[in-house]
Amino acid sequence: MAKTVAFDLDGTLIDIDSAQAWLDFLVSRQFPGAADTYRTCGQIMQAYDSGVMDMQAYMQAWMQPLAGMPAAPLAPLLKDFVHQVIAPRVFVQGQQQIAEHQQAGDRLLLISASPTLIVEPIAAYLGIERSVGIDVAIQDGVLTDRSLAPFSFREGKVTLIKRWLGQMDRGQLDMAYSDSINDVPMLEFARHGVCINPDNALAALAGQAQWQTCHWQVNNLGSN
Repeated sequence: MAKTVAFDLDGTLIDIDSAQAWLDFLVSRQFPGAADTYRTCGQIMQAYDSGVMDMQAYMQAWMQPLAGMPAAPLAPLLKDFVHQVIAPRVFVQGQQQIAEHQQAGDRLLLISASPTLIVEPIAAYLGIERSVGIDVAIQDGVLTDRSLAPFSFREGKVTLIKRWLGQMDRGQLDMAYSDSINDVPMLEFARHGVCINPDNALAALAGQAQWQTCHWQVNNLGSN
């Protein structure tokens, strides 16, 4: 039977924080309000590694440059972002792993605590059909700064993975890939956890849980 496989995004398949990179990209395009938003979100992000980040506050701040805009016209800007900023930062071994799973007929999910607005086009670029990020409310085609629970962060990822599995009448996640201590719930939920470039804390947990550890790089000099 085909395996069910979940990939985290930031630090797992790319060596960059996609949400902050998007704001930096908007700053480079002199997008109104982007510079202030980048600084505010950077301050909120400092709590990420400790697992106590206020995701609601982050998303409300993150959406400030875009709130009130129609969603559809952003497509060309998102395409430029993916090709100019994300594409050069993709781990080669991650691309290879995705291809191997696809060749085996596995069912893949990209799940990230970054906003769906950017996660979806990144997933499409990576060739992953299904993706989950943090959604924001859209009213009459216009973006708002109101994010929608459940958030794909920590235990919330497991909740959303279970929803994805249920849509396929599958009860078990076979593999999960992540670089983050915040994804321990997802790694524990999977039959087989894979830690990508783990920090000391995650590496220690990986040893205890017998999760596989991989060291991936943007160029092809890394090892699987």
